[in-house]
Amino acid sequence: MSCNITAGIAKGCNDQVGGIVGVHYVRWYDDLVFEKDANGVVVRVYRESAPQFNLRWLWVEADNGMGNLTETYNVGGTGNILGFNQSLKFFIPTTATSSSNPTQSLENWVKVQAAQNNLLIGVEIDHNQPLRDYSSKAFLMGQQRPAFTNSGNKQTGIVYGDNNGYNIEWMADSKEPMNELAYMAMHSSNLVCDKYINPVTPTDYSFDQGNYFDLETLRYFEGGNIRELFPGSGFFPEIYVMPGELLTIEALIGMDWGPNAFSGTTFLPEWEFLPSGDPLQYVTTQYPLPTAPGAALVQVKGTYENTNSDTRGIIPIKLKTPTGVDISGGGIIPTARFLTITRTT
Repeated sequence: MSCNITAGIAKGCNDQVGGIVGVHYVRWYDDLVFEKDANGVVVRVYRESAPQFNLRWLWVEADNGMGNLTETYNVGGTGNILGFNQSLKFFIPTTATSSSNPTQSLENWVKVQAAQNNLLIGVEIDHNQPLRDYSSKAFLMGQQRPAFTNSGNKQTGIVYGDNNGYNIEWMADSKEPMNELAYMAMHSSNLVCDKYINPVTPTDYSFDQGNYFDLETLRYFEGGNIRELFPGSGFFPEIYVMPGELLTIEALIGMDWGPNAFSGTTFLPEWEFLPSGDPLQYVTTQYPLPTAPGAALVQVKGTYENTNSDTRGIIPIKLKTPTGVDISGGGIIPTARFLTITRTT
């Protein structure tokens, strides 16, 4: 039985999603790690050999209405499901250009893709630039076995309105159905936010004034769900979390930790979501907590679920303790590099 993910209405098919707008792809590795949240959505993809770095996904624009994603499952003689097959078809017009390699011609790009048999693919079904809305859906192909180029052809027309370009089909096989992939999981290769700078004393990196990070870097990706920060306005940089959404945060916080951050060798700072007050837990497997002043990274992770009936504005990383003291040595601007910053349902 075949279920068209973008327009399927056949009996037994899920027709609750629709509209391919683009495709992300990256090389498949045998040590890939797929982190899921409580909703079962993949919120982060990285290599086990490099856990502090996310993959850098490449992008193909496919919002011309000519792309489709189909998942087919094979049924055995006794009615059991033997496996699943995913087929992604999209069209690249001859006017397309490569943003990752501007000197590469479309013809050469197609030749490279024709030989691909080792891909991990994320398929977006809508653009994620809402005005305070839910995060758009995406799906993951090639998670269990790498995706590959199955077919393709060149379209050439001479009449106005004819398609001129390349049809490409990427395919994957799996034991399980496709997983949903968080939109931001494909956009978190190097999202770094500096500490909010007090506009009165712009060189003040301490946390006794403005003890949170500026989210301006995230605006392009999260769209209207990032509240603007106007210096001196009293507004905080927030992520709007819709009713029923789960916000997942994982970040590396780097700074020159000052002596106020310690009681002997005990690391004092704690972090939380605001205004929910939910804590962010330390993940110490990669970066143990520092025991003395100096430059060091700490890794934090946490989730906030909006169980309310209205939209909530959340500051994703805010210093909880110690309060009213300067915990940074001031040698570097404190930063938060987000490994995960996703909203899912």
